[in-house]
Amino acid sequence: MSPSLVRLRLGNNLLNGTIPSSSFGSLSKLTYLELDGNGLTGSIPPELGSCKSLVLLNLAKNKIAGFLPAELGNLSNLQKLKLQNNNLIGEIPVQITQLQGLRKLNISWNSLNGSIPSLISRLQNLTNLDLRGNNLSGSIPDSISTLSSLIELQLGKNELSEKILSMPPNLLIALNLSSNLFEGPIPEILSSLIGLEVLDLSNNRFSGGIPDSLAKLGNLTQLMLSNNLLSGVIPEFPPYVLIDVTGNRDLINTAKSNPPLTYQKRRKMTVRVIFGVAVAAHYMTVLVVIIVIVSISRIEGSEFQF
Repeated sequence: MSPSLVRLRLGNNLLNGTIPSSSFGSLSKLTYLELDGNGLTGSIPPELGSCKSLVLLNLAKNKIAGFLPAELGNLSNLQKLKLQNNNLIGEIPVQITQLQGLRKLNISWNSLNGSIPSLISRLQNLTNLDLRGNNLSGSIPDSISTLSSLIELQLGKNELSEKILSMPPNLLIALNLSSNLFEGPIPEILSSLIGLEVLDLSNNRFSGGIPDSLAKLGNLTQLMLSNNLLSGVIPEFPPYVLIDVTGNRDLINTAKSNPPLTYQKRRKMTVRVIFGVAVAAHYMTVLVVIIVIVSISRIEGSEFQF
């Protein structure tokens, strides 16, 4: 490959085999490398760490295995690292936290283990972090609360546990802690996420009541609490908030006017509304046609009499 190559975009093809390690050592100008959606195997070449102009590295949706090379920490200009849906193993190398320009990090749906590095607090420009579908364990590091640019945090389908003491303060899109090993009361810290739209705590062992303060999150549109050990009275949420509390036998719903809607109920209601609008539109069209026909008939009758 030419040393002057800036962008290599081969995503969503039928490529197979391994990524040739010898091809990248001299590509100092390579800025975008997109090999996603193929059938690539083998491991991530450490030589990719020599491509220090890289802004985007996308190897997602392949069959790449092995460990995350520490050399990726040399990519000082990297803004997006997308390695999801592969067969990566081992721990998240602490060198990843050297990528201080990183905005989006997605290494979900692999087989990574170990803990979330506490030095993740170095990634002050990070806006989206997706670590779902791995075997990560331990606690969520307290240092994550310093990630003031983070608006989406996806940690579902891991083996995380222990108390949740802190959270990034400006989460907006989603906080997903589903399918982990969390237990005890729902953390009060979650009530401080005033801009949050989606909160998923399903499939854990949270117990006790649902904090009333969650009902005061003004931007919340979805609250997933299914399959926990929650009890007590369900607070009254605004009618636009989709709530799923199935699988909590001891919860009591006292709301008569605006009961929490499960996904299935919300979907049925949406279908009924759409059907009603369609029927109304049909009859309105028929009425307009009748009015037009009657008007034309009157005009023609008047012209004939004249």
